Amino acid sequence: MSIPYSSSTTASKEFHYASLHAQLEELNNNVMRLNKNIHATKEHVPALQKIGTLHTALTMSATKVLNETNHLERLHRQRQQ
Repeated sequence: MSIPYSSSTTASKEFHYASLHAQLEELNNNVMRLNKNIHATKEHVPALQKIGTLHTALTMSATKVLNETNHLERLHRQRQQ
C-alpha cells in the first residue's frame, strides 16, 4: 500500500532540492575559484622564493654594515679617551 504524497510535501521537497542545487552550484563556483587561485600561487612561488632570498641577503648585509659601523664608532671613542 503506497502512501499518497500531499502537495505540501511535494512542494517542500522541491524547495529543498532547489536549495540544495543552489548550494552545490555555489560550492562548485568556490572550488573553481580556489583552483584558479592555487594555480596562480603555484606560478608565483619561484618569484616569492627569490624575493625571500633577496630580503634575507639585504637584512644580513644591513646587519653587517650596522655592526661594523658600531664597532668603528666604539674604536673612535676609545681613541679619543
